[in-house]
Amino acid sequence: QPEAWLSRRFSGYPYELFDSGTAALSAAVEYALRSKRPGRNRVLIPAYSCPALPAAIWAAGGEPTLVDFAPVRPWLDLADLKSKIDDRTVAIVAVDLFGISERHSALKQIAKDANIVLIQDAAQRPPPDFSRDDTGDIVVFSFGRGKPGTILTGGALIFCDSSLHRKEIG
Repeated sequence: QPEAWLSRRFSGYPYELFDSGTAALSAAVEYALRSKRPGRNRVLIPAYSCPALPAAIWAAGGEPTLVDFAPVRPWLDLADLKSKIDDRTVAIVAVDLFGISERHSALKQIAKDANIVLIQDAAQRPPPDFSRDDTGDIVVFSFGRGKPGTILTGGALIFCDSSLHRKEIG
């Protein structure tokens, strides 16, 4: 039961359950879009990602913008990322690719400086330990087939920044 597990594992953090990880990611983008100035819709994502990532962003009304990887690392290139942040940027999606955690501390600082939301796509890794790991403002999980925490279906959002959870989405 994901709900019982989530409430035990992430006690104190608001969360929501979805039919899929893609639906959860799309909802995270909707929350980000509603949290910032009107007209912001650009979402920065890794240039190499699952096709569901840009699809979820488009479904939410966002505009995916590709960011290169750092040389020989499965992480966003921080210089390229910073160069793509502009007045229309609303969020960064940091993917924990192949279960390898992104550099959330550095990305969180970049997001804070730019007044944008950091969405952590943790669909490919075991759930982080929020007492030890740096995380995004919103963390996306997928429980689908082939995921580390599979129950064959579903997804979830954990709101590490609870102020984002108060924004109603449709």
